[in-house]
Amino acid sequence: MIPLLLVAGALARPKQVTLPIDVGVGPSAHLITGPVFRDQPVHTGLSLSVQAIIDQKTLKRYRRRIPERYRQMVTRMDEVRYAPFIWLPETVFVSPAVDGTGMYGVTWRPVSIGLTWVKEPVRFVTSAAPRVTYAFLHSRTLPSPTHFLRPGLDVRANLEIPFSDTVLLSMSWTSQLYPPQEVGGSILRWGPPGESIWHIGQATVLLHVRFPYRTTF
Repeated sequence: MIPLLLVAGALARPKQVTLPIDVGVGPSAHLITGPVFRDQPVHTGLSLSVQAIIDQKTLKRYRRRIPERYRQMVTRMDEVRYAPFIWLPETVFVSPAVDGTGMYGVTWRPVSIGLTWVKEPVRFVTSAAPRVTYAFLHSRTLPSPTHFLRPGLDVRANLEIPFSDTVLLSMSWTSQLYPPQEVGGSILRWGPPGESIWHIGQATVLLHVRFPYRTTF
C-alpha cells in the first residue's frame, strides 16, 4: 500500500496501461470511546474502498520507470495498491439516534503503509494511516450538538477472502486515535479524555468486485 507518488509520480513519458481496479462497498459499525459509547454503544455507517492494483509482473515490466531510490523496494513486492480518487471519503457515518445520540459525517483515509503477513489462500494485512474525520452528533441525553472535527492516526488489521479472481470479501478492524474533543465542546479546545471523543473503533465488512481500469503509468 504505497502512494502513487512512489510508483509513478516522477516518471517521464507516461504510458497507458490496463490495471485491475478493486471497488469494495459494505457496512461498518463504530464504537466511540467515552460518553457517546455509554449512551449508545454502536453507530453505523457505509464504507467504500477504491484501489488500483499493480501486480509483480507489471512492476517488473515497468521497473525502469520507477524512481531509482524506490525501485528495489517496490519490485520486491507482490503488488502495490493505491487510491486513484483520494478525495473520496472512506466511510460515511449514517447513524440515527436509537438510544439517544445520532451521528452523521465522513472520514478520509487518503494513503496508508501496510505489511502483508499472509498472502495465500487468504490475504492478511496490517496497516497504518493518517485520517481526517468530521462528524455531527445530536443527542437527547448528552451535551448537544457536537461538531467533531479532528485529524487522526489509525492502525488496521484486514483479512481478504477471495471467491474468484473478480469477487472478494474483506473484514477489518480499525482503531482511530484523535486529539480529544469534548462532547458538546468546541473543535478548538482539547477536552478531558473521560468526557471526550478520542478513539473510534471501526469494524467493516466489504464486498469487492474487480474490473479493468485504463490509467497512466
